[in-house]
Amino acid sequence: CWDNGGVTYGGRNTNGQGPVAIRVFPKPKVFSVEPGYSALRGGGTVTVRGLHFGSEMSRGYWEAAYQHLTVFVGHEACARTEYVSDSELRCIGVPPGNGVSAITVSVSDPFATTPLVLSLERNGTLASSFAHILFLASGPSF
Repeated sequence: CWDNGGVTYGGRNTNGQGPVAIRVFPKPKVFSVEPGYSALRGGGTVTVRGLHFGSEMSRGYWEAAYQHLTVFVGHEACARTEYVSDSELRCIGVPPGNGVSAITVSVSDPFATTPLVLSLERNGTLASSFAHILFLASGPSF
């Protein structure tokens, strides 16, 4: 890799050759949501299962419990997102809503910021996977 000597975007006015390390992190993947419904008023807890929510391979560093994770129901964030494992999160405090929504997991690593990139953020979505319902009825089948 060569530096062209430019000072734009924090570069230095030098000309030389040097090593460059590029790390590629996987996007989170959402496979299932349980339960897949909540009351219109929200509340309760939902378990989200998938891959790449937090591990040394998927985040580039090791922690016992990863932070900077958010579960969204539609466009609204859960009151709290709890990290369980690289393949499981809990949405605690489902936001209120109406109808069918996507579930999105956002993984953000703010330590990887530069003047050009404010945060290393990746998202994974499972479309039409959650419903806010008015009522749930059950009974004997006839």
